Amino acid sequence: MHVLEAEPARRVRWPMLVGLGLVLALAGAAGYVVWADPFADRQVAAPPPPAADNLLGAAWSFETAADSSPSAAWSVPDEAPAGLAFGGSFKVSGSGGAWADAGENGWARIVTADSYRVAGARAVSLSAVSNSPDVSLLLRFEAQGRPTLDVTVASGEGHIAGSLPVPPGYGQVRAGITVLGAGAVDDVVLTTLSDAEGPTALRRGLFDLVPLPQGFGLFRGDELLLHFGGVALRDAAGAVLPPSVAAFPGEGAVALPDGRRLPLSRTLDEDGNRVVVRARVEGLPADAQALSFASVHGSLADAPLGIGSERGFETFTDDFRVERVNALVLGRTQDRILFSGTPFTLAGSWRPDGSIALVFERDLGAGDFGELGMQTSFQAERVQAAQLRDQAVDLEAAGELGAALALLETILTEYPYDEDVLAQAAAARGRLQARMQEKLDAIDADLEDALFLASAQRCREVLADGLAAADAWAGSSAEARFREQAAALEQRAHELLEEDRARRAERLSAIAESFREAGGFPAVTAELDDYLSRFLAPHDTSTEGSADP
Repeated sequence: MHVLEAEPARRVRWPMLVGLGLVLALAGAAGYVVWADPFADRQVAAPPPPAADNLLGAAWSFETAADSSPSAAWSVPDEAPAGLAFGGSFKVSGSGGAWADAGENGWARIVTADSYRVAGARAVSLSAVSNSPDVSLLLRFEAQGRPTLDVTVASGEGHIAGSLPVPPGYGQVRAGITVLGAGAVDDVVLTTLSDAEGPTALRRGLFDLVPLPQGFGLFRGDELLLHFGGVALRDAAGAVLPPSVAAFPGEGAVALPDGRRLPLSRTLDEDGNRVVVRARVEGLPADAQALSFASVHGSLADAPLGIGSERGFETFTDDFRVERVNALVLGRTQDRILFSGTPFTLAGSWRPDGSIALVFERDLGAGDFGELGMQTSFQAERVQAAQLRDQAVDLEAAGELGAALALLETILTEYPYDEDVLAQAAAARGRLQARMQEKLDAIDADLEDALFLASAQRCREVLADGLAAADAWAGSSAEARFREQAAALEQRAHELLEEDRARRAERLSAIAESFREAGGFPAVTAELDDYLSRFLAPHDTSTEGSADP
């Protein structure tokens, strides 16, 4: 009974003891936290303050504070397939950084939600700390009513930095981070520079050519007219990265869509009155292709775009694609620009904002991307074109139509720099081509008449007319058409002459045979046989004449 009685007594007292122990333990723990603070080294550190000249302010280090957060300060631009994440996976200061593993997306990008005023500054500098060679830094220049200008200024691992003079007419900039593959970044610093040295703009007539890390910008005053955006590579499947993603200036490389980087070298030199851009990509796979991208803006985009190729000179005001291009002509007489060099395939498309997107395609062969020269001064060429026009007018008046047409075609293909002369040459060429077609049609009609009459003599007359026309149009592309027509005329004349010879030979042979059968006329028979052998024997030359008996 003691034992049985003891058990119930213990059950009554145990909960009370446990409760009392818990209260004492909690009270002791609370006192320990107050006095010893064992979690102090695990608290979130205060966001590090930015440097006084860092335009990014609190956005610089991807920290979350009472009045800011990285997701509000940075955004994913429309062109990017993915953005970066924020957290402690990578940090240099504070508790957070930005990182991305682009995976199937291929690449990721964020830009600052705000743009920062840089008007009046000499240049802009952008730097950050990266843990991957896949990271690159972007400056995005903006201005009211002007196209956005993206330039990759740095790439690589560790502390990376790049700077760029503020382009003419641009007063705002955003900072951007691109990851091709995987990588993280922290401590982004965006500052303006008042005394930085940078590439000097090349003055060309009314234009300023401003070298950029991946290309150049062509300005007239503060207006951007042309942005040549650099090189990108297209793989066998047709995939291609935007130039600002493919560029890795820290390595001097350009990337394939799978992330492989190939060495890229570029030069921009002056050559007389031309500026020449040369590029070379090392180790490009045989099934890949190099592309250059450009965009045309402002007044240059308002004028028809001229293309010189193996097809001749053409103008376009709508989307196009032309192979074996050797000349691209932009603008009007007073602001003409010529791009020429290694033949290339050129595709153009008009955007909703009125600008023109251009893609230059070349097969690299041994790796040379080729040479592209830009020319903006054409005074000598305009004088030459005017002289050729005057000579063509004189030749047309003298009846030397082929020589006149050849000079006009030279103006249209080699000297398309003065709109007035170009229009006059095009009108004169159209007039001569109409005359040429009228003559061709007239000769064809005369031939039909000769064939209807089955007259070899008439065929020979038409042939003589055709040969005279070929001589008149000698030296031009029209000559070949007249020569081809004359060859057909000659063949028909020969066929008719042969038919006529055969008929006449048959009649005379019958007469000679009748005299032989009658006998007593050996002199007449001999004369007929001699005539048949001398003048009516079969022959292959259509130009030989035949005498009437």
